[in-house]
Amino acid sequence: MEPEAPKARLKCVQCGYEAEVTARKDITVGKMIPGLCPDCKGNMIVTKDLEATQHIIPVDQVLTIIRRNFPVNEVEEGFNYLRLEIGDSYQEDSFSRTIKELEYLGFLPIVRRFGEKQIMTVFPKVEEKGARVRTNIILLALTILSTFFAGLYLTGFFFGSAYFQIAKWDAILYSLGIMAILGLHEMGHKLASMYFRVEATYPYFIPVPWPFILGTMGAIIKMKGSLPDRNAMMKIGSAGPLCGFIVAIPVTMIGLALSTPEVALQRGGTSIVIGASPLFQILRNIVVPNAYGLSLHPLAVAGWAGMLVTMLNLFPAGMLDGGHVTRAVFGMKIHRTLGYLTGITLLGIFIVQQTGGASFAGWLLWGIMALFFSRVGHPGSLDESSRLNRSSIALGISVLVVFALTAVPLPIRLVDQPKVYISAVVSQTISPEGPSKTVLVQARLSNLARLNSVEGIEARILLPPGADLVSGSKQTVTIDELRDTADVAWNITVPSAAQD
Repeated sequence: MEPEAPKARLKCVQCGYEAEVTARKDITVGKMIPGLCPDCKGNMIVTKDLEATQHIIPVDQVLTIIRRNFPVNEVEEGFNYLRLEIGDSYQEDSFSRTIKELEYLGFLPIVRRFGEKQIMTVFPKVEEKGARVRTNIILLALTILSTFFAGLYLTGFFFGSAYFQIAKWDAILYSLGIMAILGLHEMGHKLASMYFRVEATYPYFIPVPWPFILGTMGAIIKMKGSLPDRNAMMKIGSAGPLCGFIVAIPVTMIGLALSTPEVALQRGGTSIVIGASPLFQILRNIVVPNAYGLSLHPLAVAGWAGMLVTMLNLFPAGMLDGGHVTRAVFGMKIHRTLGYLTGITLLGIFIVQQTGGASFAGWLLWGIMALFFSRVGHPGSLDESSRLNRSSIALGISVLVVFALTAVPLPIRLVDQPKVYISAVVSQTISPEGPSKTVLVQARLSNLARLNSVEGIEARILLPPGADLVSGSKQTVTIDELRDTADVAWNITVPSAAQD
């Protein structure tokens, strides 16, 4: 005869619904499960563990602490919990004072509004086991190694395009750049958590070996404590992306300064092309304003990747950084709705891009993840009735601006480069008289793929110092279709003293 499955008793902190369920794994008293209530979709707390251990609540002492900070109307004492109806009028720091005093006794309060009532539930504080820092150090070392090899890949070392003595320094710069962005992103969360006395782990970096070109899937920290109020939720959630964003800007600018102009000769084949976010394009125009094409230095790719990670983390779903922000601003129901809309939108973008012939497979993955995160939900903060202060509102606006600056609809795509090369370039002086002379520059473009025509070729002339185009000439000449060869020409004026 099989033993009877263990049971756990749960109670909704919002509407008071209670249920006894079959536990599939060890559930500790005080553990909060988001969105489990069948009546109001609120969070449920485990009030009875598998061994039916009762935690003695010193009711008189707890009520004395609460009444010093809140007006209390009704009190309900249950198995491993105390439920109270509190009034609306209390000071901004009332809840933080209550938390400190109740934590000393081994309990935590949580406040939820249900209709016209504000309900506070006091339950035993869950003591999480301490994490081993050794795991963080091992993952850090592996990620440094994987990003170094990713940097070597970006230099072209594995294809014989660079010597190791030179490529290794570019690879080190890439590893340092991306680790700095990701590390300071997560340390922003960690420092904000420490400020609000919320227990959190150190960053867990995620190494991904080649052929994943970035070498890492980012980093995470685990929140082991409860968020005290909406302001703490907003500031902890926004601290990471803002710190990573600030670091990504100088990393990108230095990387762009180290980048080289793209070679005009195209040998053909499949190439990886990255999409530029508005911020990346702005920085590119500042650092290299006149470059038509640019072969990115690995450090510039690190900055681009940091911006991409910032954008992905700001999706308003589940417990992503954007999920923390939207949960703090809009509450449980709108947060969940936004998460589902995010998942559906990303899947829609993927389908539309597929029909257009160029798509980012990551949208399929992130769309599914957003739907999953939204179903799991977000536990919220202990005090959901608190109001956002001015600094939190300012941070929320900043996060929205950061998302707009880093957003890119097609981050990575594979492009079949045109198999076109410049077979000949000739110049002829037309009018040598005067302080400047007019020169005719002709170039012949040849298509290596004779059986296939290449469409949409753009030929652009890079003018030497002091030169200018003759009125009516265009710097970029467009060829709609190239089957074999085509000639393009420009009329330019150069100082008479200039050499041909």
